[in-house]
Parts: sequence; C-alpha cells; structure tokens
Amino acid sequence: MGVVALLLTAAAMALTGLALARFFLRARLRVLLALSIVQSGDGEGGGPAAAPRRRHAGSSLRAAVKRAATALALGPLQRWAESTLQGTGLPLRPEELLLLCTVGPVAGYALAALFQAPGFLRLLFILAGSLLPPVLCRQARTARSRRISVQLGDVLMTLGNALRAGHSLLQALGTAASQSEAPLGPELRRLLREIAAGIPVDEAFERLVGRSANADLELLVTAIRVQREVGGNLAEVLDKISGTIRARVAVKNHLRVVTAQSRLSGIVVAVLPVAVFALTTLIAPRVEHTLTRDPAGRAIGLAAIVLEGLGILAIRRIVAIRY
Repeated sequence: MGVVALLLTAAAMALTGLALARFFLRARLRVLLALSIVQSGDGEGGGPAAAPRRRHAGSSLRAAVKRAATALALGPLQRWAESTLQGTGLPLRPEELLLLCTVGPVAGYALAALFQAPGFLRLLFILAGSLLPPVLCRQARTARSRRISVQLGDVLMTLGNALRAGHSLLQALGTAASQSEAPLGPELRRLLREIAAGIPVDEAFERLVGRSANADLELLVTAIRVQREVGGNLAEVLDKISGTIRARVAVKNHLRVVTAQSRLSGIVVAVLPVAVFALTTLIAPRVEHTLTRDPAGRAIGLAAIVLEGLGILAIRRIVAIRY
C-alpha cells in the first residue's frame, strides 16, 4: 500500500509540476520558442536539418502539457472551463484548468493514502483537490473585478478631459491606457491593439467586456456604443457614469463592512463541523465507523450534511445583497 501511494503521489506531483510550469512559464516559453524558430534560419548550420537540434527544452515541456491538457477538452467541460476562467485574468487556458481539476483529486487521494488517513479524510482531500482550482478562479475574478471598478472612476475622468481637449475616442483611450495600471491598463491597451489590427470597434469592445466580466465596465461600453450610434456629448455622459460608478463602489465597500460578520459566520458554519468531525475521527475512529457503517449513523450523517448545506445557502442568501 505504501509503494502504491508513493507511485500515485509521484504521478500526481509530475502532472501538477507540468501544469504549474506551463502556468508560470507561459510567456517565457513563447519567447524561447519564437527565438528558436528565428535562430533556426540564420547562421551556419541553421537550415531545416538543424532546427530539431536547436529546439529549446521548454518547447518539449509545452508540447507535453498541451497534449495532456487537450485530451481533457470535452465539449461541456470545455465550456464550463471557459466560463470559469472568464474575467479572472489568469494566464490559463480552459484545457489547463481541466488538467488541474483532474490532477487535484488524484494528488489529494495520493497524499491521504501516503499518510494513511481515515476514509472520511481521504474523501475530504479528494473534494478539496477538485474544488480548489474553481474556488481560486472565483476569488481571482472577484478581486480583479473589484480593482477594475476602483480604477474606472479615474479612467473615466481621464477620458472626459481628453475628449474636452479635442482628442478622438481612440486617442483618449490611448491616454487612459498609458496612465492606468493593471488590470484595466493592459485591457485597454489590448483593446487598442485589436482595433489597430482591423477588428471592428464594437466587436473589440464586446471582447473587452467578455474578458473583464465587470458590470461597471459594461456600463461604460454601453454608453460609448450608444454615443457612436446616436451621437451626443460623450464627455458629459462619462462624467455622469463616473459619479455613478464611484457611488456603486462606495456602496459595495460599505456592504462588505456591514456583512463581514455574517460572511464570517457562514465560513464558520461551513468549516467548523467538518473540522470537528475530522479531529474526532483522528482521536476516536469508532465515530467514523458508526456514521459510515451503521444504518442509523448513515441517516444521521446524511441529515447533518443536508442541514449543513441548507445553513450555508441561507447565510449566502442573507449576505448576497442585490442593488
């Protein structure tokens, strides 16, 4: 059993290492691959026959990860991964997210088997390994959307001032992009590059909204598109939108402060029973045997899981304030 656990752990760690290397070295691997292609045609012995010898080791790593990740691109799973990554700003492809979601449970089970954890803890490790990538993506999307909303007020002010000074919309966007930091600055610069490459303006704005997944930015894009169709003073419209967005950000921050205790209660309700049961399982394994093998214990365990889920949903409904 120990040897099997070691082999499973080694395989899971290898797959995880490939995915993480592809995640952190994506830009560098792209540059190295481009350099290898350019160098293969220059200098002595730079013909087609020398190209395979000059391929960088990073390209083989990239190919291996791509083959393993593409095997997981399965229709609905692909669409789920695309929607999960939308607005996160993470340098991940949908196939790579599916790869991480596949490697996570294997790594969790291997670690639990390596440390000879009880059955309940093994299940907990598997669930944690499978749920961790989507949860991290959701947290990244929320944090990025919050930063974009905070930046939009200053960006709208810059756009309005540039339009009043006589600049066109694209020139004003260029000024705002050069003065903005991540994450909104790079998105605006990408928008301008797409327009310069020949993509229609409306389509480029739609792509911007899709990448950002931010309601405030969608409001700005809607105002710009309406102004392009019917005309009007865009600078005044941007000033009004800027005030609206600043007020929305202030309300969101106030609601986060007001609901902080309730959100903490939800976390405690979700984590505390699981932690208590895990500790009890380690101290007295008979408790787990009673809940997993005895019919009455199974009924009590199922009822506890249902009530736990209902409590979490109730707290989330109370805390989630829509305005």
